[in-house]
Amino acid sequence: MIESASIPWVVLSGARALLLELRQAIGVEAYEAEKDARKRLPLRLLRQR
Repeated sequence: MIESASIPWVVLSGARALLLELRQAIGVEAYEAEKDARKRLPLRLLRQR
């Protein structure tokens, strides 16, 4: 009985960890893209912001 009750919890925590990892990966990807975009922008455009 205990084993069958813990299965959803394991699946849930696994999905949660996967989601967190995915979110981190997306965040890193976005951060890198933003860094690249900032490098390409002329300095005077950056100063206006």
